[in-house]
Amino acid sequence: MSRLGAEGIEGSKRLLCGILTHQDTTTRVVACELDIENNPISAVNSDTCLLSKMKMLWLFLTYNFLYDVITRMERAYEKAKAITAVVEGAENHWGTSANPFDF
Repeated sequence: MSRLGAEGIEGSKRLLCGILTHQDTTTRVVACELDIENNPISAVNSDTCLLSKMKMLWLFLTYNFLYDVITRMERAYEKAKAITAVVEGAENHWGTSANPFDF
């Protein structure tokens, strides 16, 4: 086990399929006196549902980030449209040159 207190578990396709934590070892192996010679690692590793929850959290955070970015872009677009309307109004009022000092 690494110094981090957790190890990834690879499945048959060399994809991450579970996590064995220090807590898994102490609470499910040592405290319960589980025979590690006759039990698969899946009997003690953290629920693979944890990986799904981590993926969902990542997707949720990504969605929130993208939503925030899109919202800011929409606000900036609306402000740019308002500025464009003001500039076009000034050009129509003063002519093609929007400089108020050009008479």
